[in-house]
Amino acid sequence: MGRAAGGVMAIRLSGGDQVAAMDLADPTGALLVVTSKGYAKRTPLSEYTTQGRHGGGVVTLSKKSLDVTGFITDAHVVNNGDEITLISADGMALRTEVNQIPAMGRSTRGATVMRMKKGDTVVSVALLAPREKIRPKA
Repeated sequence: MGRAAGGVMAIRLSGGDQVAAMDLADPTGALLVVTSKGYAKRTPLSEYTTQGRHGGGVVTLSKKSLDVTGFITDAHVVNNGDEITLISADGMALRTEVNQIPAMGRSTRGATVMRMKKGDTVVSVALLAPREKIRPKA
C-alpha cells in the first residue's frame, strides 16, 4: 500500500473496547497481561487461536472479575528469564522476573503481583533488557 492508504481493519472492537497493547508473537513465548489493579498472569501463546483480519479476538481476562482486577493496562510477549517493571500512578515501582508471575489459562483473572493502595492504579509496565546485555560479564 502507498503512504496515504488507510490500511486494513486489524480487529473488530465492541462498544467501549480499546486496544491496550500490541507485540510481536514468539511461538515459544507467553502473553503477560497486567491489569490496573495489580493483577497479572502469563498464558502460553499456544492457547490463543490465530485470528484473521477484522476478527473479534479472544477473551484473555475473565469479564466476571473486572471489578476486582481492573482493565488491562499493558501486555507483552515474554520468555523465561525476562524481567519487568511495574509503576503505579502514585509512584510505586516493582521489578520482578516474569517467572514469579503465575502461568494461568487464557480466560482466568490472574494473581495479585502488586498490592495497590486505595485509588492507586498500575499505569506502566516495561519489559527490561536482559542483565547480561546491559552489563556484560567480565
